[in-house]
Amino acid sequence: MKIHRLSLRHWRGVVESNISFDDGVTIIEGPNEAGKSSLVEGLLTLFSDMDSSRKKTIQGIKPVDKDVGSEVSAEISAGPYRFGYSKTFNKTPATLLEISAPNARQFTGRQAHEKVLELLSESVDMALWRALLIEQGIAPEAAQLNTSSHLLKALDEAAGSSGQGDENLDLFARVQAEYEQYFSLKTGKVRHQKTLDGLDTARAELSAASQRLAELDDQIAQQAIHQQEVDRLRSLLPEQIQDHAQCEQQLRAAQGKQQLLDNERSLLAPAAQLAQQLQTQMDDRRRSTDDLRELAQELEAKQQTLQPQHEAIAPLIERFEQLRQQVSQCTDALKQARERVKLAEADCAHLETLRQQTSAEKRQLQLQSIAEKLALASEELSQQVVTDTLAQAFQQAELDYQIARGQLDTAASKIRLQALTNTSIAIDGEPVDLKQGEQQSQFISHTLSIEFPDLARITIEPPARSKDIERQFMDAENRLQELQRLCSVETAAQAAAASAQRQNLQNNIAQLKAQEQNLSGHESLTKLSQQIGANQREIDHYSANRQSDSDMPTTLEKAQDEAQTAKRARDECEETLETLNARLAAADQDRQQAQRNHAKTLQQVEVKQALLSSARKALDEQRSGESDAALAGRLKQATTEKQTRQRRVSELEADIDAQSLNTVQSLEKNAKAVLAQTRKQLAQSEQALAVANDRLVTARADGRFETFESAKREEQQQEAEVSALQRRAAAAQLLWETLNQSRNATRQAYIEPLKQAVEQLGRIVFGPGFAVQVDENWQISERALDGKTLPISSLSIGAQEQLSLLGRLAAAQLVSRHEGVPLIIDDALGFSDPQRLKTLGAAIAAAGRKCQIIILTCTPGRFQNVGGAKFVSLP
Repeated sequence: MKIHRLSLRHWRGVVESNISFDDGVTIIEGPNEAGKSSLVEGLLTLFSDMDSSRKKTIQGIKPVDKDVGSEVSAEISAGPYRFGYSKTFNKTPATLLEISAPNARQFTGRQAHEKVLELLSESVDMALWRALLIEQGIAPEAAQLNTSSHLLKALDEAAGSSGQGDENLDLFARVQAEYEQYFSLKTGKVRHQKTLDGLDTARAELSAASQRLAELDDQIAQQAIHQQEVDRLRSLLPEQIQDHAQCEQQLRAAQGKQQLLDNERSLLAPAAQLAQQLQTQMDDRRRSTDDLRELAQELEAKQQTLQPQHEAIAPLIERFEQLRQQVSQCTDALKQARERVKLAEADCAHLETLRQQTSAEKRQLQLQSIAEKLALASEELSQQVVTDTLAQAFQQAELDYQIARGQLDTAASKIRLQALTNTSIAIDGEPVDLKQGEQQSQFISHTLSIEFPDLARITIEPPARSKDIERQFMDAENRLQELQRLCSVETAAQAAAASAQRQNLQNNIAQLKAQEQNLSGHESLTKLSQQIGANQREIDHYSANRQSDSDMPTTLEKAQDEAQTAKRARDECEETLETLNARLAAADQDRQQAQRNHAKTLQQVEVKQALLSSARKALDEQRSGESDAALAGRLKQATTEKQTRQRRVSELEADIDAQSLNTVQSLEKNAKAVLAQTRKQLAQSEQALAVANDRLVTARADGRFETFESAKREEQQQEAEVSALQRRAAAAQLLWETLNQSRNATRQAYIEPLKQAVEQLGRIVFGPGFAVQVDENWQISERALDGKTLPISSLSIGAQEQLSLLGRLAAAQLVSRHEGVPLIIDDALGFSDPQRLKTLGAAIAAAGRKCQIIILTCTPGRFQNVGGAKFVSLP
């Protein structure tokens, strides 16, 4: 990039300033507050800020004594482009870009700002330009050079690598970005802790579900314990009944009547036991029937909720489909709106090309007319050979000739011959015929021979002085004749007229060339014709290929209005689409939630249906062995039998002597108590077993299995995700560390060319004993001078500033082969002594032969030793 011109107007305290820069070194001198730093600020602001910016820094450039806009403009070359770029800030903001090469084009506003950034991004390393800049008042620090892609490419070539510096830098940036997705760049800590926490949460939920499932196992164990107790008590009953019978037999043996009583009692116990067993079976069957009815009622209640849930899903699906259709329609409308914007912008470009074409054709006609006039004037000028010098020489030669001739006439002798009769003579060998009375006179300025044929020859010798005068006359005559031959005129007046005519032709040609320059600028007639042809082809192609049913706008202003209208319609359509997408997402969430609820209820129904089927099967199996009616009949018969036996026992007991029956009765009572106790324990155990069975059925139906399975699937998914994430993170870490090591090794290879460039310039400044060490960040870390090495931090401020400048000069030289950037130095080297300034001037001049350098200083003469520099003084 080269900066050719920079102008400021109404910028802080600068009323107006126009600076032209050399391709080498330009030094701008001026006192404090003359606007030097404002030039740098204006240039940086021109590229960085939009004209509509309201930042405090932009508002601060406005003059305090005038309500005017602050203007900055520059003429710049970058790669194949040459363009003029200007902006006005604060009041009446405006941006104008005029590209003059390779093709003339104009842009305004945001489009101009973005176009300049696009042009610069193609060929200019803006990061390096900023890094090389030395601003006023900033400490002399080393430039951050290791992020410059252009410097990387230059060092890559200098180091003899493959020339892939740009690609390697981009690859490293992408790999580092991937690494930073998983780890902190500074601390190396993982960034996916949330995912790891998700796995811990899933494991905790699985543990809780496992614990609830284990509680079910405890209930199953309790049910088994109750069943074992019932079985144990039932196994004791026969023995206890037998004991009771033995007591009754002893009682019958002791007393005859007591025997009968005992017999009756022995019959009573089985009857009571049977009745009790049948009653228990009947109670169990009734309880199973009640449980079955309750389970059926719960199933029916759940089934009744299925239909409303199913019916509620349909409107949600319909709403979702309607919104999806609206989104599709809006998407199509947005596509059409964007097509209209594209067409409107293309129409604007086409009409702008037409306008440029009309202007170019007008300039072409004017240039052709001027070219014809130039050709005619040039042809006339080529034929007119009399210059001012020749005219003056002619005038002097004519004057010398007249003087010499007068001197000759005055100094020479004169001979007069008169023929007395017709005669022929020879004068200096030339025959002369004289008639009678005719005279012949001649000055004698040289030896003259007069011959009378067959009679005599007269030789006349002139005086010596006459010979010198004659020789002067002959020289003057020869010069005059030579000028007459060169100028093709006879007199000095004619030569002066010819010279004036030549001057007029030259003035006319100069005027015509000035007109041609004003019309063409930097563009030749041939390039203008090529541009006109290219524009016409573009116009014809667009006219032939424009695909739209609407008519082309008649003016550029109308086309721009239509483009703005189309853009507003497009923006409104984009806002509508964003709103519809939000509604669609909400509708989709509602639909999915309703479907999940319905599926959950359906799952619960299926579980209860399975439980109901199992309970019915168990009850049917009981009834297949004995129906309810048969069991009721047997119970009634057993109850009747039991009651009959009890009446007979009561009757017999009334007849038995109480005193004789005490012992037997005690034994019989104890046996009966034991039997009753066992039956009571059996009833309690059977009741506990029934409660345990009921709790077990309820626990199996409350979704613990499903919760456990869901938690297990979630834990497996989380574990798979964490495993995959850790594999990707490990791969990214390995690749980043490998590339980092390779990058560090490559940077070490790049250090040597940069080190050599710094040392080459530094030896101009410090002498042959100068050397430096460059660290991995491409910054000077140590300076060696005459065998003594010191770190940069141990040097004086002046030496640090000088080395900082040398590093920037070396970098600017290296990248100059790859479309370099200008080095701007604002008020530097304030800590350098006169001798060091002298050698630094030579180093700056050497670097300026390869790159553009712009120096601003408030101290006149500080950079006087920069040879070949252009000096500009600010008032």
